[in-house]
Amino acid sequence: MAQLEIAWHHRHGDVKAPDSNITYATQNTPLKVGELVYICTPTQQVVALEASTGRERWRFNPETDPVALSRAAASVCRGVSYHEAPIAAESPSAFSGLWQTDVSARWMP
Repeated sequence: MAQLEIAWHHRHGDVKAPDSNITYATQNTPLKVGELVYICTPTQQVVALEASTGRERWRFNPETDPVALSRAAASVCRGVSYHEAPIAAESPSAFSGLWQTDVSARWMP
């Protein structure tokens, strides 16, 4: 362990506004699928990072309602899930996507 070095770090930039009464907490478990690492932020944004460099590939911002967030004990995203399944038995292609477990339960193919 003494020989390990930090390869990269990422700051998601989703920070609480100074006048906000919402409690923010960054407590997610990153998910690596293929060459990407997925994280989520306190306001339910999902960010895809290149696993080798930490470079942000894309970001999904659901523009979560601040009023809805203020009703929660804390604004937190614990992580995202991944699922891949064949479209049909006779089809060689597959359908995959991320599942974000927020109050909207949105599917992001």
